[in-house]
Amino acid sequence: MSVPQNIPEAAIERSRFDERAMRSKRWKLILRDFHDTFGLQKNELYDMETDPLETKNLYYDLAYRQPLEAELKLMLYWSELNEDNFAIKPTKKELSTLSNPK
Repeated sequence: MSVPQNIPEAAIERSRFDERAMRSKRWKLILRDFHDTFGLQKNELYDMETDPLETKNLYYDLAYRQPLEAELKLMLYWSELNEDNFAIKPTKKELSTLSNPK
């Protein structure tokens, strides 16, 4: 079962983003919402079965688009169910990007 974790990084002094993470048996998904572009860090997706040390970010690898989309939909479902408005915004944005690549 996947359950998102709230990580309010902006609450930490000098942080430029907030993030949400969700971990299932196989996947770990991290989404970030930036307040500006300083220290820009990417979203992340890791296959915890093959890469438990999280050394290879699969988020932008087209070969992993299907599990990425599934994990994003799960995060959106959980976020809407729990009225986590912060998580809804970047999740919808990322799902829209997948549906309408530039």
